[in-house]
Amino acid sequence: MIDVHADAVNEGTTVIIDGQVSSPLHPGDRVTIRRFDSDLLLVRNPLYARWYKLVTKMHWGQAPTLK
Repeated sequence: MIDVHADAVNEGTTVIIDGQVSSPLHPGDRVTIRRFDSDLLLVRNPLYARWYKLVTKMHWGQAPTLK
């Protein structure tokens, strides 16, 4: 289980669940992530580097910019 506490957020910061459900995130909010009972099989595209989508689409590896 992972707990994420929102100490500081930008206006309009939103939590998106499974790419479908969204909810605004406010200072002091907590998001809890738990493992699902079933496994998930992912298919790797050999034309892209392993982390390509995470870095380019989700901006992984970049520091957050707080206002």
